[in-house]
Amino acid sequence: MSEYRQGKSRTMTAGEEREFRQKVNALCDAERNYKGKRFGEGLEILEVYDAPIYQASLKSQHDRRTLHFTRPTPTSTRYTARVTDPRQVDVAQVAPYPTQYTNRQEDIEIEGSRESRTCGNCGGNGTERCGRCGGTGEVTAEENCPACHGKGYITGTRNETYWVNESGYGNYTSGGKGRQMRVRTVEVHTKCTRCGGKGKLHHQETCPRCHGSGRVTCHTCQGTGMLMQCIEMRHEQYVEVRNRYVTPGILSGNDASELCKALDKATPGWRTHDRYEIQGTDYARCDGNNLPVVGHIVREVTSEVKSTADDRVCFNTLSVSECGATAIMYRFGGKDYAAVMYGSDNTLFMATSPISDYFNGLRDSIEESAARTDYGNSWKHLRRLVESSQGTDRDRETLRRLEERLAKTSMVGYLAGLAVAAILIFPPLVYYLACFNIVAPWTDLIYRLMYSPVVDSAPRALLGLGIAFWIARDGIFLSKYTWRHQSGTLRFALGLLNGVLAMTLCALAICVANYLGLIHLAMLVILAILALISTAISLILAVVMLVAHLLG
Repeated sequence: MSEYRQGKSRTMTAGEEREFRQKVNALCDAERNYKGKRFGEGLEILEVYDAPIYQASLKSQHDRRTLHFTRPTPTSTRYTARVTDPRQVDVAQVAPYPTQYTNRQEDIEIEGSRESRTCGNCGGNGTERCGRCGGTGEVTAEENCPACHGKGYITGTRNETYWVNESGYGNYTSGGKGRQMRVRTVEVHTKCTRCGGKGKLHHQETCPRCHGSGRVTCHTCQGTGMLMQCIEMRHEQYVEVRNRYVTPGILSGNDASELCKALDKATPGWRTHDRYEIQGTDYARCDGNNLPVVGHIVREVTSEVKSTADDRVCFNTLSVSECGATAIMYRFGGKDYAAVMYGSDNTLFMATSPISDYFNGLRDSIEESAARTDYGNSWKHLRRLVESSQGTDRDRETLRRLEERLAKTSMVGYLAGLAVAAILIFPPLVYYLACFNIVAPWTDLIYRLMYSPVVDSAPRALLGLGIAFWIARDGIFLSKYTWRHQSGTLRFALGLLNGVLAMTLCALAICVANYLGLIHLAMLVILAILALISTAISLILAVVMLVAHLLG
């Protein structure tokens, strides 16, 4: 049996001390957002211990076996199952257990468990109703009317009489003094009598999917009329490794836990002292339980392994290893700390240190700023903390919630910017829609035949700006760069500017929508809704008055 040593005090050599101080300074330099002192040269070494780290590593081979019914699949063969219940299966006899460490997975069909049954979707005939024609065998086809070519109207011409003045201008409907009669040919549209003005003709034709039979191949059984199902065993073989450690005694409970996490991720050069091969879960007979210094971690690591009928532990390898380490007590700023240098390359571990104290002080300043409702300062410090190695999941969640709060300041400025921009843009937008009003030809018909653009320029501008504000009100155009600032005034100002720019872009979109006639369409929809509401109210009032009259 190898020698297992307790930690004991020793003297640090000049070379070791120089290396320790250099590593401390390098750690300070590597820590992002650490603004404290480089304390490698200023620390005072109090005690040094030769404190080896021991590891008890248990490598276990698992064999997990679970039974399940397979998904029904199409089959043309009839099967009668001898095994119909998973409880009839002895999983231990289905496949051999592993004899060496392996990771694999497979599904094994249980012999004699295949069973065929009639397809429930088609009743065993292999076909189902066609979904395209609904089982009729015919579908309705549509084609353009050959008379009107899909327009719904027939184009013709007629002569129209009108009068002009002595200068040859005007468009008068009746004669008068000095007026001259003219005749012009105009285009007229008459409703197509063949299609009734719809532009389309409909007729019945054979369904292209079922070819007129009304039935198609059953999608469940693929036309066989039967489905097959069996019992399968999911066979999983996997290796599991558990570790426990003996760490230097000068470390606090939290520091020791952090060191164990670091050792799980690193390979510091372990030297194996003892190795034991254990069959099944016969851990109690292992001699490693009685080893000095490390016996308790051997018992801990083996006590966690459980073996069941479905998940069996086949065999294990228990290794007890040592990693050289030096534990150092030092003082800085009137406070004592512990550090460990371990492994072949003397990796430095410091959980609680002046660095962690600096960031803990940063946490305190965050809470103080939050108590004063100085959320900008809290956000500044919290962001530095989260970007460092000292940041926790709780810190990151706090930063997320704080940034949501900061965004509200920018959101207020953003909404104010939208409102201010809408007020400033309204007059020039009305002027543009009244005097220039660049629109598509189909929209221009409204103004040439019905009324001047001046008449509805203000309603169109109001409607466009209202729709723009409604779309942008939830902050869809708000940039995250407007609120990532410490100053609340700056966040509001940037939000205001963002809102003004967003509404300006929306004004350009309004001009495009006006060109396409979408503004007119929206006005018609609103008028139709108002008309429906007015009609409903009128009907309700009429009914109420009628009932009151009858009761009176």
